[in-house]
Amino acid sequence: MSKVARILCVEDEDMLLQDLKEELEDENYEVLTAKNGHAALEVLKSEKPDLIISDMMMPKLDGPGMLTHIRSNRPSLNDVPVIFLTAKATRADLIEGKRLGVDDYLTKPVDYDLLLATVEANLGQVLRLRKQSQLKLRRIYNAI
Repeated sequence: MSKVARILCVEDEDMLLQDLKEELEDENYEVLTAKNGHAALEVLKSEKPDLIISDMMMPKLDGPGMLTHIRSNRPSLNDVPVIFLTAKATRADLIEGKRLGVDDYLTKPVDYDLLLATVEANLGQVLRLRKQSQLKLRRIYNAI
């Protein structure tokens, strides 16, 4: 992406949250953090990240609850990919996450190479879709 991508990391484990932040910042991403889904929703009132990485199991508001709220009540975030990063790695957990509308799913312990590749792929997809939309709008504008 031409601008620095902004990523919101939502994780209740302090050390893991700090590790995620450092790894992503080392790759030149701007990183916002929140310790649970409720805190993330507060951040999202004033910030629009390019991507959200969230744990599933957290106090106050878990990842699935946060995702459900975002997809139901925040249409301005429809183009923001959400990646679940969790220890819940059974087939049923993966299916639950996909049915909730999560864009990708990574498991703990964190494989940082896989995490970074997943982040890059999701941001690339968003960029491709945005460029395609802009091209369509230009065609419509030129046709008028």
